[in-house]
This record gives sequence, C-alpha cells and structure tokens, in this order.
Amino acid sequence: MYQSRKLSIFVTGKTYSLSGLLLLFLVTTSTVVHGQQPNVPGAEKPPEIVDSAAVRAIRATDPQTPEQLLRAIDQLIRLDRFDLALDYLQQLNDQGLDVTARAQLHQKFGTSVMLKLLRPEMEPLGREFALATLSAAKAYAQDPQRIGRDIQQLAATDRQTQLRAALELSRSGEFAVPQLIEAIAASTNPELTKNAKSVLIELGSEAVDPLITTLSSSNDPLRLAAIDALGRLGRERALAYLVRPYLAPRDESERQAAAQAFRRILGSEPTRFEATQLLRQSAQQAYQRQITQKADIDGVISIWAWNEELQSAIPYRLFSEDVAALTASRLYRDLFAVDPDDNEYRIRYLASRLELDQAMVLDRPLRRGAGTAFEEGVAAGTQVIEQVLQESIKNGHWIGAIAAAEILGEIGDVKTLRAPAGKVSPLVLLLTDPHRRVRFAALQAIMKLNPQASFPGASRLPQALGYFAGSTGSRRILIAHPLAQEGHNLAGLAHNAGFEAEVVTDPKQIAARAIASPDLELIMISDAIRGASLWSLIQSLRSDPKSADLPILLMGYQPNSLTKLEQIASSDRRVLAFPQPLESDFFGQVVAMAIQTAGRDLMDRGRRIDQAAMALDWLAQLAEGDPNRYSTLLRQQDRILAALTVPELADHARRVAINLPTASAQLALADLASQPTFSLADRQAAASAFDESIQKNGILMTQAEIHRQYDRYNRSRNLDPATQKVLGSLLDSIEAPSEGNQEP
Repeated sequence: MYQSRKLSIFVTGKTYSLSGLLLLFLVTTSTVVHGQQPNVPGAEKPPEIVDSAAVRAIRATDPQTPEQLLRAIDQLIRLDRFDLALDYLQQLNDQGLDVTARAQLHQKFGTSVMLKLLRPEMEPLGREFALATLSAAKAYAQDPQRIGRDIQQLAATDRQTQLRAALELSRSGEFAVPQLIEAIAASTNPELTKNAKSVLIELGSEAVDPLITTLSSSNDPLRLAAIDALGRLGRERALAYLVRPYLAPRDESERQAAAQAFRRILGSEPTRFEATQLLRQSAQQAYQRQITQKADIDGVISIWAWNEELQSAIPYRLFSEDVAALTASRLYRDLFAVDPDDNEYRIRYLASRLELDQAMVLDRPLRRGAGTAFEEGVAAGTQVIEQVLQESIKNGHWIGAIAAAEILGEIGDVKTLRAPAGKVSPLVLLLTDPHRRVRFAALQAIMKLNPQASFPGASRLPQALGYFAGSTGSRRILIAHPLAQEGHNLAGLAHNAGFEAEVVTDPKQIAARAIASPDLELIMISDAIRGASLWSLIQSLRSDPKSADLPILLMGYQPNSLTKLEQIASSDRRVLAFPQPLESDFFGQVVAMAIQTAGRDLMDRGRRIDQAAMALDWLAQLAEGDPNRYSTLLRQQDRILAALTVPELADHARRVAINLPTASAQLALADLASQPTFSLADRQAAASAFDESIQKNGILMTQAEIHRQYDRYNRSRNLDPATQKVLGSLLDSIEAPSEGNQEP
C-alpha cells in the first residue's frame, strides 16, 4: 500500500521539502559582501575592509571614460570587490551610452567581460548593462547603413581608412556579405572590388551561406560574383550548389565561372556523372533531415534565404526541419534543372518548397501570387500534387502534406476522392493521420470538394468531423494513478495551473480517455499503475492517431524509480520523466516543460475553437444535404450538444442540433433556453432553434420532459418579463403542432 508523501530532496543527510530547499538556497546564496557577517542584533560590527594594493592602484587611476570605467570594473570583479565594481558600473551606466558607444565597448573588451557582469553579485545593474551592450553590439554589426558606409571606404585613397573599414566589416561577419557581393557585382572601382573580395576571404566560412543563397538571384552579375567568391573561399560544402551553374548554366560565362570555382576547390573539373552524384547525394541528405547546421536550445537555426522582392539574401531563424526543407528545395530544384526528365526530382522539389511555405504560415492558407509555391503547385496539376502528398506522408513530412492537401482542395474534384480499384485515396487516408493539423487539412480539402455521393473511406469523414467538433477550447490533462486520492490531489494542482483534469485508476481506461477529447494537451502516468507496463501503455497511445503525438509525463511515485523512467522516456522525445510533482509551483513547471515537447504541434485554444466551429458547420452542411442525416449525425450527437454551451460555438452547434431528429437534441435546446445562467440572447437563440427543430422533426420529447417545461414556466412568475417570454415561447413551439392539427 502506497502512502502519500511530500516530494523531498536530500541535502547533506537532511530532508527538505521543495519550498524548504528554496528557502535554504535563498539563505545560503544571499550576497555577504566582502566576507561580512549578517546584520544580527547584538552581533559585533564587522571590521572595515582594507583596500589591497591592487585596489588602491585602480582607484588611483580615477577612471572617467567608458573604456576606463569598464576596465576598472573588470579588474575589481577579478579581485572580488563587487561593491566598488558596482559603484563604477553605476557611473558608467549614468553616462547614457548610445548604440555605437556600447558596440565600441563590446569590440574593445569582448563578450567575456559582459558575462562577468551577469554574476549574482552584480545584480541587477550588471545584467541590465550587459544585455543592453550585447544587444547594441548585435545591432551595430548588422546595421546596413553602417555596413554600406564601410564598403564605400574600401575605395578610400587613405590606406588606414581602408584597413579600418575592412576591420569593421570583418566584425559584422556574415551580415556584411550581401552588401559586399552586391558592391563587387556593381563596382567599376578596381580598388573597392579588390578590397571587398579580400574581406570576403577574411570572413571565411561565415561568408559561405549568404553566398550560396545569392546563387538563387535572377541578377546575372550578382550570381557570377557569388560563384567567383565561393571558388576563392575554397569550402567544399559549396560544391553541391555549383553543380547547376556548371551543368545547366544560364549562359557560357556562368559555366566558366563554375568550372573555375571547381578547379580552385578540387584542383580539377568533375565529370558530369561525378557532379550529378554529388548534387543528388546532398539533396537526399537534406530531404532526410540530415543537415550540418546545429540548432540552438530552442531547436532553431539561423539560415539565409533569398528574397526576390528585395533582391538580397536575408537572415531567418527557422526550425531545423524547415532548414532541411529549404536546403532540399534548393538542391532538388538544381537537380531538376540538370535533369528535367526525372520525375522524382520534380516531386521532391515541389514537396520541399510547399513544406517550407506552409511552415511559414502553419495554420493559415498558403501565400498566393506569382512565384509562390502555391501557384507552382496549382500549375503542376492534380496528379503531380497527389504524388507530392504521397511522397510527403511516406517520408514523415507532415507540413508538406498539409500544403498538398490545401492545393488538392482548390484544384481537385470528386475524382480525387477515388483511387484505382476502389482503394481509399491518399487524401482520404489523411483523415486518420497521426498529426492533428494534417487530419484537419484533409477534412477541409474534402469538404471543399463537396462530395455528393459516397466514396471509399467515406465513413472516416463524420468521425473526423465529430472529433474536431468536440473541442470546447479548454486545456485538459489526463492523470493515470492507481490511488484515486493521489490522482485527485494532482487534479487539484492541475486546476490551480489552469487545466481541467480527468483521473483514471485503471490502465485499460487510459487509451480510450486519451482520444476522447480534442483538447487534451498532456497525459500523466504514475509508475505505480498496475495491470500494464509503461512501455505497453506508451505504445498503445502512440498507435492511435488521436494520441500519437500527445506529450506524456511519467511520474516517479515509487522509490528510486526515476532512472528507469528516464530510460523509457529516452526513446520518445515527447515523453518526460520526473518525480511525482506534489507542490504547486513544481507541478506547473513540470507540466509546462512536458507540454512544450510538442513544439509547434501544440495548438492554442483559439485555433482549436476555430476548427470546432468549422467542423460544426460542415456537419450541418452534410446533414442538410444528406437524406440519411440521422445516421451521419447521431454518432456525433454528444459532441454537438456539448458545443451548445461553449459561447464561441453555440451559433454553429444550434444549426446542427436543429437537424438532429432526436429527443436529446430538443431537450438540450430547451434546457439551454430555460437556464438563467446563460445570456438572454443565447436563451432566445436556443428557443428559436428549438422551434425550428419541432417544425422540422416534430415533437420528440417525452411527456415527462414536456411537463417539466410547463413546470418551469409556471415557476417563473417572479422572474423578469424577458425570461418569462422565452419560457413561454418554448411552450408555444410545443403546442403549435397540436393546434395546427385541429379542425377549424
């Protein structure tokens, strides 16, 4: 039998609760300046600190300028004299340094000094000054106007001015490359051209990505300058991007420039077979998400992409999979140019380009207009886009599948829903895809195609509609714990953190409840659960599309179980292991960490509500156009009626409820209209929908339910007139059919 326990952490043989440990940390890490004792009543006054010879020497310099002050601060921090360092830092901060002055300090002292200012003893001023200075240094380095001025100074008659400009441009790193290559391409000044090329060579590998990106330009001189620069840099990672200008050049000068670049890097020109193999291998690696760039802690990579409107390479920060898509689209575009008869190159190029464009908008429609991936997809036609869809799904590129589904919804027809030999079409198959966004994209495309007859896999359509219609927008957690009281304790913590929680004690219930709500954001499973292994529970959840991507938090309730849980979690990036969180602050932090493993798959409340509203409208559309609407809607009735009480969904749900020929639908409308907790407008709308339902389907409520409605009206004598009128209108609707059947 397991007993409830406080989460404890053992420190030097003692046990502290989490809050106690925090207090201990605050006490033991409080700044005690210069070894002074805390100011305790009755304690002796600490001895006055005597400056060392080094400190006296620093103070004797009487620093005044920003450079002098920061040097003194750096030296005093090394001597652990944070009090004096803070005094000088305050003087420095009071000078109100602008961006240029801060950037110059950063150039002089580097990032290491800024990091020293982040020490706890220098808080809060140290952190504020350091972050502001680092930000200023970044802004200065990327300032296009300053870069442009420095480039022009490369042509100065004064050699010192040239060298100073070159140094400034080198400090700007990759951000100087677009303007440098533009200057080289447009320059008629040999001195500027020579010095700009020297700066590019000095930048080395930093210049490669912006130069590769410039190869996408439609400006011939710009491309030629970029090819020449890549050859001079001699970096092998540029080789794949030189294949197209070498094998499929726009003109002979481009081919010659690429050949020269190959000779500089490899020592000789490759054969056509060798060059094609090099490009194909690089493209395949990118398509399979094998990229050389490393993501930061947020999973993001800094990358360059060509902006046709600005005619320049522009820096972006993209998720690693988007960087792979960008790289693959470039390389497969080049392969298709080299071999336009290879259909695989075309399909993978389109798939990668559509994936990248969809990633930029995610839940919004693709960008339209000349030159966009959408227009290129439309021009390719239905058959090609179906291949793109299949290719994307086969390789796990779900964002590309969303884009392909959107285009099929625009250019396809009902034939798109029928595969050869009566098989389920690729678009319909997406209705059971593990990714929620993919399922919704398929749903949206199919509803745009507006099928009037059945098609293979049509039964999946109302199931998908019902799933999305069931969202209430709430944030939900499923908690699996064998001890009901422990589970409810966790549910209380979830409520405090802004979640609705459902508790199950039987492992057999987990999979079923995990797919019951489209609003579920996290599943928490205690290792004390009995009747199934954690491995099998996770596999069961991953086998169903509706729970395949949900984050899972394994809770270590058993003593010494965390190591095993971490081993289980290591095989799935959306599974985390933690000690059972029993304190409110810790609970919120752990839950937030677990949910964030969903990354951009996480969908906010607003988008879930939007999807639910659209699904309800589509259900109404199906019901109004389908004589067999009863069977279509009945299986989704509970979700439809639940939406009546969600303010943002009520209008949409009422439209469907009117077409539900069931007593439950009429009773739900009557109950809503009779509840004073809802707004008058909502009650009036429900009463109107109730009337329409009776007119369309007749009275389906039982006699007992009808009598209860009369009782409600009779008890309303002390209520406001508007409420009485609503209750009276419900009775009018009930009585109207019988009155209409009476003889005149």
